[in-house]
Amino acid sequence: MPGTQHRRWQRINAGDAPRHTPVPGQPSGEEDSDEEDPEDPAPFYSSSDPSRTPPECWICRDALSDEPLVRPCRCRGSMAGVHASCVEAWVHCHRQGANPEAPHCPVCKSRYGGSELRPGPQALAVQLSRGFAKHLARTAMEAARFVFLGTLLVQYHTASTGGLQDKLPGPIEVEEDPAGACTPRPKSLAALAPLALAIFLLHKLMVLSVSLPPQRPPPASRLARHFFTTDLWCTARHVAELLAAVVLLGARCFYGELPVAYFVPVALGALAPFAQLLLWYPVKACLWEVLLFLVFVACAPVLAAVEVGRLLWRHRQRFANLRDGPPHLALALVAVLLCLLFQSRRPVTVLFGLHTCFLAAGVLERLVMRRYAWQSGNAWWCALLVGIEAANLALGRWWLTLLLLLAALRSLQRAAALQRPQDLFQGPLWWCTLLVAAEAASLILHELRGPPVQTPWTGVLAVSWLTLLGSLSCLVNWRRCIRRYRGWQHQHATFVLCAPEHRGRPRASSSSFDEI
Repeated sequence: MPGTQHRRWQRINAGDAPRHTPVPGQPSGEEDSDEEDPEDPAPFYSSSDPSRTPPECWICRDALSDEPLVRPCRCRGSMAGVHASCVEAWVHCHRQGANPEAPHCPVCKSRYGGSELRPGPQALAVQLSRGFAKHLARTAMEAARFVFLGTLLVQYHTASTGGLQDKLPGPIEVEEDPAGACTPRPKSLAALAPLALAIFLLHKLMVLSVSLPPQRPPPASRLARHFFTTDLWCTARHVAELLAAVVLLGARCFYGELPVAYFVPVALGALAPFAQLLLWYPVKACLWEVLLFLVFVACAPVLAAVEVGRLLWRHRQRFANLRDGPPHLALALVAVLLCLLFQSRRPVTVLFGLHTCFLAAGVLERLVMRRYAWQSGNAWWCALLVGIEAANLALGRWWLTLLLLLAALRSLQRAAALQRPQDLFQGPLWWCTLLVAAEAASLILHELRGPPVQTPWTGVLAVSWLTLLGSLSCLVNWRRCIRRYRGWQHQHATFVLCAPEHRGRPRASSSSFDEI
């Protein structure tokens, strides 16, 4: 019966604790939780006695189901009968909160008899692969949006400098490449770049115009509701793309590579959402928020340095122990600084070589000798994250930088979905801040002093160093990984109830959670 199944799920998913509902004519109280009376002749409903109320399951409250009731615990009365499938579903739902307790009755506290089917490494691999594929698809969509915006900006810049100015009339333009060959290019393609960019930015303006400020009611117009969104992350993404277009085109205009006539329409269009915010909010409040933001940006390096110094002083004793994570975290930070301060990659290559030798000895000791005590902790994983950025700066691969930036974007999106404030060094915020700051500094230094000077062994040592650092982090924190794996098994285990038969009642089939 679909209605009955819907009521079962509605009550089970709500996580309600079973409540006692007394049967008419039966006294209420603690008698329903007493142990089973072996002399009780009729613990369940009997069709020969129509005066008694039909029993119902105390989870789904369904007395019309064809599934028989069983008694898996010591409860009596209205709390005695329950569907085996409801117990299994109730146990499964309560385990989603990582409850380590064994399955038991919430009233009489007696344990349920049954068996558990725990998933193995293959199920974990399938779940991780599905989650990775899901995040990879979303990251690919974000990358496609940025690539599309970058392509539009490049084509727009090309059209402004050579596609629409001082051109001879005619449907075809001829360009001569360095080899001397002539390549025809349709003149209409030069006009498509400004049109496509205008449509792309106009969509951003429409979304921001009907969605800002946040928590505003939906617009009355049916056309405007197509652009309305309540997702703060989606709104922030549109703002970021609009600001990226304005900043990049403004930089080209500042250096004289883009005519002013091509930049002014984009700048004026970007001011429309901010002008709308000024109309919604008082001017003093907006100016105060802008002032606070500028002060925070100016003081952010000092605040970060103070926070880092406080953490270093708090864990100063751990930095002297090379079998702990903080020294390796400090070396990874030093590697990032060496990549930024020196144009040559020779200093960071020497650091990679020396640290690689120690990491190789540590991996060998953990696998073979196991004589020394290594301190596990989250500092090893922090060192690995910083090491990824250090290796990225040393290698200088643009595709790896793009992947890291998109991963940071996905991490910020997941952190924003939690809707709770986080400190700078809590969660993924610190790594995203380090990644963006390091990449921005690397880009500025690349423009000022040119590309970095690579050495023959930089790539090999960077990859070897990062691989050994990850291997040693896993070996040191192996027990933590096993505990996490056991907790995941307990949370995703399938409990099958094995309830005894009661006075001629048919035994309930031990169905799993997915069969309800």
